[in-house]
Amino acid sequence: MSQKAIYLQPNVFHFDLQEHLSPTPTVSNEVIQARKLNGTDYTSLQEAIEGELLTLKALITAGLTFVGTTSSKPTAQGGAVGDFYYCTNDGLYYAWTGKAWQVCGDSTKIANGSVTPEKTSFISGSGYPDLFRNKTLLNNKQLDNLGTTFTSSGYNTNRYGIPVQEGKTYTFSINGQRVFITKVVFKTTDSIVAVDGEDVTEYFLSVHNSLGLNSITAPTGAKYMFASMSSSYQSQYGPMSELVVQNTQEPQPVNNDFCLSDFITIPHYVPSNLYGLTMMTLGDDLSAEGEWQEYVSKYLGLKAVKNFSSSGAKVSQFLNYFTPTLAADVDVVFIMGLFNSKQSQPGTVNDAPSSDDNASICAGYKFLIETLYSLNPNFKIVLASPHRSPNYNVADKVKAVGEVAAYYGIPFIDVYNTAAFNDYTYPMYLRDGIYCSYGAGGGYEQEAKVIAGGLIHYFG
Repeated sequence: MSQKAIYLQPNVFHFDLQEHLSPTPTVSNEVIQARKLNGTDYTSLQEAIEGELLTLKALITAGLTFVGTTSSKPTAQGGAVGDFYYCTNDGLYYAWTGKAWQVCGDSTKIANGSVTPEKTSFISGSGYPDLFRNKTLLNNKQLDNLGTTFTSSGYNTNRYGIPVQEGKTYTFSINGQRVFITKVVFKTTDSIVAVDGEDVTEYFLSVHNSLGLNSITAPTGAKYMFASMSSSYQSQYGPMSELVVQNTQEPQPVNNDFCLSDFITIPHYVPSNLYGLTMMTLGDDLSAEGEWQEYVSKYLGLKAVKNFSSSGAKVSQFLNYFTPTLAADVDVVFIMGLFNSKQSQPGTVNDAPSSDDNASICAGYKFLIETLYSLNPNFKIVLASPHRSPNYNVADKVKAVGEVAAYYGIPFIDVYNTAAFNDYTYPMYLRDGIYCSYGAGGGYEQEAKVIAGGLIHYFG
């Protein structure tokens, strides 16, 4: 599935084959039933799985879009290729190929007891992903005995909780080797620092001192885990930013794919805390086509992208096509662009917010941010600089956007200085000296990789 991956919500596609499958073969009629899928008889379970996946792969290369449920198999002419329905009568999923409705999945699944280790020897891959996805650390902070931290030189503590399940056992490793953990705290929330006067200690469950090289089992009610590691052990094993936390008794190789054959792999999970969220984009010509947004949406598993960018718009006009009603379900607001604000000076963060067409870049961006926060203080606002162009030298204005982001304490993704748009790559990334080129390896894809990486860096 190289062109388009199936993005799954983190942690929902995680299982241990040896734990859940019978240790001995089970002989029954269910084995025969398992080899008959969607009306096709296969000679083996492996062929059945591969055959169904190949059918599905052919359909999803253009993308699948869920339309709704139906009580019977759809017969009327379909809409776009990839539109699919779930049929409640037979438990099958039907997708429109452009010419006919074809089965693309079976919700009835394989019969219980028909799959054993002997029949799944062709499956390889890891069932032990790294659960420590957001690597943001609190420096010189150590966990206390109440579920928060205190200043302690040479210690690091994870800022955001590592998701756990009660009764499950977890191990800590770096490069496959167990590491020494000073202290572990379990909580029912992923907050370790107080926000807006919140008492984070009320979500505290338990503390475990001097864990050492041991694994640990999550107590009843636990949802998140925090750990502290000293610099002395980090110099021995490696930095805490490389720490791997797994649901296992012993450290295991980390692999995000399950390989069912030499030519089919299934994505294990997407490490994105933005999965299922809606992002709104504001900007100018560079974003108006919606090209880079489509890449970012697929990379991160976004639910939707609402694009209110407008060709020819100056910074002061980025909100012209935006209304509060249209942003009712928006989680992230992404703002990028300034090429059309030719008469605007960079300005400073001391400039008053302004919607004047020729106001400074700082004043214009401050106006955008404060207007958005006045509508919804829960917006996750992200600022970004545009890519480099041989036609525009806007380094000073890019710096100004970054300073505005720092002024409000919000993320800034510096596409201008980190996306590798330069004299050597312009012919590959730009189609006319300003606008990005299309397709694989083009400017929009390159831009999207940097933007998606930045969003993961800030939000996990």
